Amino acid sequence: MTTETRQLTSEDLRALHALGHEAFGIPRLAEDAEPDPLRPGHRVVGVVEDGRVLAAASGIDHRSYWHRTEVPSLGIGGVSVAVEHRGSGLLAGLLTDVHDTARSAGVALATLYPSAPGIYRGLGYEVVGHVLTLAVPTAVLAQVRVPDGVRLRRAELADVPAVRDLYRRWAAGYNGPLTRTGPAFPATDAELLAAPSGTTLVERDGELIGSCSFDRGHEVSPRAAIGVRDLVALEPDGYLALLASLGSSASVVGRVEIHTSGDDVVRLLTRSSDWEVVDRAPYMLAVLDVAGACTQRRWPQLAVRLDLTVADRDGEQGWSLELDGSGSATCEPAPVRPGAPVLTRRGLAARYAGSWSCHALRQAGLLHGDAGSDPLLDALFTGDFHVRDHF
Repeated sequence: MTTETRQLTSEDLRALHALGHEAFGIPRLAEDAEPDPLRPGHRVVGVVEDGRVLAAASGIDHRSYWHRTEVPSLGIGGVSVAVEHRGSGLLAGLLTDVHDTARSAGVALATLYPSAPGIYRGLGYEVVGHVLTLAVPTAVLAQVRVPDGVRLRRAELADVPAVRDLYRRWAAGYNGPLTRTGPAFPATDAELLAAPSGTTLVERDGELIGSCSFDRGHEVSPRAAIGVRDLVALEPDGYLALLASLGSSASVVGRVEIHTSGDDVVRLLTRSSDWEVVDRAPYMLAVLDVAGACTQRRWPQLAVRLDLTVADRDGEQGWSLELDGSGSATCEPAPVRPGAPVLTRRGLAARYAGSWSCHALRQAGLLHGDAGSDPLLDALFTGDFHVRDHF
């Protein structure tokens, strides 16, 4: 038997589909049916033994926002291992290969949606956020009124560039949202506009301040729901107008299900606390390149130096992080310094995202050493984490 790890091609599609059936329950492929082609922007790597795909994972080239800058990121998806080979180490070896290839191409971060987080923690991943589906009764939104001075209207093809720019302006202020550029996302304006049932815009004096893409569904009943793919705005009146537009369906639809993440600001703008989490998907992050991840993001405008140590199963590596006061930084390997905080790879991922405080990381055993730099670590690696796209 010959076993190799390699990038999969169109000749492997049938074997890859069989593994997908085993791992994710997708329907089995009929003998006379052709498997779906590899998706644009996805590089699928597999462990293959005599033509059978034993394990596979796809790497998707992304860019994600971190304090208004774009950092090259890798989205990991389709992770699967044949039943007889689970627990044999194939997955760790496969993802290590994927990580090494991405790192050599200048990718600093990797992210994924885990079925079981514990599988990935040994590779430096940690949960830094969740994609949520929040359900709110339509009757609650029916109490919201469209603010004076704004206008609601349906998006047209000519509006799509402005909708893309609205998302960019919204996303760039957070940690983690994908830029929605590249082959994994709709390439044309027509594709983007055609995906949902409709997209509602809210304007003030001709300027776009909010957008809501929704799927109406088919039912007319208290059990029916409107699915909201995107609800983003740049100011309170934008959010309130869009929530009011969704509430206008209260007589025919029982609830609105909003695809969101973390603590969405829409919950600050309604009087009700009647929000139910109906779906929750954890999102994990790993730092593949410490120097690249730190130098490519923006920082608070402080002039300060921080020595830290990153520990993994291969040992400890010291790093010197120096902010220049303009929002930029340098990050270089350095000797391990006594008294410097020691972050595990998981701890580094969690602190990089701003999702877990140093106090919490110490309780979880992901941060060790002298605590004197903890306030600085908390202050530097800051920001709200959000992500809205599943892959």
